[in-house]
Amino acid sequence: MVWPGRPQQQGRKPCRRLTHRAVDTVAAVPAGTTSRYFRTRDALLNGVIERITHRLGERVDAYTLRPISPADLEEALVAVLTTMLTDALHGRSDLIGGARTK
Repeated sequence: MVWPGRPQQQGRKPCRRLTHRAVDTVAAVPAGTTSRYFRTRDALLNGVIERITHRLGERVDAYTLRPISPADLEEALVAVLTTMLTDALHGRSDLIGGARTK
């Protein structure tokens, strides 16, 4: 199957700019290749949706969920909040009180 490297390169209005020719160009394949795999515009859009769904599924599947004890949860939350507050106090984040002024 032909697939462009990055779906976002089509611009701010990807549905309008997503054409068989544009995919051929981005994928660096001969003109007409994409239309062999996706005969209509609807088929092309469905292919994009299926690909995005598949890639998101892979990312979700990569995370292993496990039960966590209340003590471990508390420890994890304290660590995350401490890091966030430390970053905010050193100007690396906008967590506290809006934009920092000097």
